[in-house]
Amino acid sequence: MAGISLQDANADALSTLLRTISDGRPHALRELARGFERDGASDSLGAVLDRLVALQRDGMPLVVRDGVVRAKAFTPLAADAIERHLPSGHRWTIRVVPSTTSTNTELLVACRAARTIDGPTLLAAEVQRSGRGRSGRRWLSAPGASLTASFAVPIARPLSELDGVTLVCGLALHDVMRASGVRTRLKWPNDLLVDGEKLAGILVEAHAAGGRTVLVVGIGMNVTPIDWPADEQGSTALTATSLKACGLASVDRNALVALVAVALQERLVRFADDRFAAVADEWNALDAFRDRPVRLRGSAGTQMDGVARGVDQSGALLVDVEGVRHRIAVGDVSLRSQTQTSLAGA
Repeated sequence: MAGISLQDANADALSTLLRTISDGRPHALRELARGFERDGASDSLGAVLDRLVALQRDGMPLVVRDGVVRAKAFTPLAADAIERHLPSGHRWTIRVVPSTTSTNTELLVACRAARTIDGPTLLAAEVQRSGRGRSGRRWLSAPGASLTASFAVPIARPLSELDGVTLVCGLALHDVMRASGVRTRLKWPNDLLVDGEKLAGILVEAHAAGGRTVLVVGIGMNVTPIDWPADEQGSTALTATSLKACGLASVDRNALVALVAVALQERLVRFADDRFAAVADEWNALDAFRDRPVRLRGSAGTQMDGVARGVDQSGALLVDVEGVRHRIAVGDVSLRSQTQTSLAGA
């Protein structure tokens, strides 16, 4: 993307480490430490052990025993591989980093620092140390087991005309999953569900640039199951599922990133022309909670029980409470089913 300069994370040694252990074969710690020697670490063996412990904490299945490391095999994310999967006519600036605090934060900062923004860009990471979901909730990721990426897309609409844009991004993810044979439903405003369990989440942030807006769309998707510690899951988290649990035994994450980029770009181009009203009926047909008893909880502890009635032409949630229809457009609101207490919203 012209005008945007993504900070080059000082993480060559970590990139090398991930590429090396991703083959699933045993590797001597001394061998792995050489990458950290070249990166300037005074204690290269200690540095590689610290990284391996951090990767385990991030959910990466690996074993360190008798001076040897062995991890579960996976294909690392790579910018050139993602680019190869983009169809003709779709041009993106692509960057992949082994680790970052948050792809959305880094990309949004880059957008704000740019003078001109001419085209789309994406940033993908194997690990997000402080990945964010909606309302500041943490989004967990693990190397090889998750897809965490953010997509910056310029759109010819001001901030005041973006109602429903997060729901449109949900439709884009649904498009990708439908093409892959995964039957997904949508949960207002930002989750992708399979049989009531959370497969993916979306975080949309925006930066005004003259008469246009740059949307930064963060996507977190579970590719394979991760055995997170109970204190990391959170008491209000939706039960998680993964692409593997949905029947996709083998997933090329580089191809998946490219598919998501194309779907987002195509959906947002149409949104810029027609706004959300043009796809409101389509979204409602995929609403996992429509006509079901639901409970809404606000950040201040307020609670409201009613029946969900889908969304209106601007993407606001409609809920009937004792014969009165309420319209919820913005705010920190958690939506869950009254009959499935595990669906607590995220």
